[in-house]
Amino acid sequence: MNGNIKLIEKEIEKELLQTDGRLLLTVPGIGVVTAAEFYSELGDISQYDNAGQLIKKAGTNPIIIQSGGTQGYYGRISKQGNRHLRFMVYTVGKCLAQHNKDLRPYYEKLKAKGKHARKAFIALGNKFIRIAFSMLKNRKPYESKQSDYRVFNEVKKKLLYTKMNTYLNIVLAA
Repeated sequence: MNGNIKLIEKEIEKELLQTDGRLLLTVPGIGVVTAAEFYSELGDISQYDNAGQLIKKAGTNPIIIQSGGTQGYYGRISKQGNRHLRFMVYTVGKCLAQHNKDLRPYYEKLKAKGKHARKAFIALGNKFIRIAFSMLKNRKPYESKQSDYRVFNEVKKKLLYTKMNTYLNIVLAA
């Protein structure tokens, strides 16, 4: 059974590296399997003009509750989108809250305002959709504000089955 899992993980890594989804590996807190699943659920990014459309596709956009002439407010998420992508937004938000030093302060700010952890994970996942949309649209790696962050090292620690020179050949060919 363990051998089957390793074989599948190796295949997922190989397939991810053939797509622009490899850019997601430059984000601290996003591993190979998460990046592959998130990228596959997003679909063809060229169909979208802005990240808000992807957030709506996921169904994680907040519903505006308004009655009569009163000022509206944001309620729960709409859940009118792809449930698998919505689950990935939550999962990515949870991973980033734990492992990404750049985005963790945003999560902590939401928690300090009294947001429940699950709502904060969704909000962080939505923030990541905006970041990922920009990265994929412009074909640029993640830019961290951390002094010890290096793109090469970040990707190297995530690739278990691909040698770095093979990865660099794939990146340079694209």
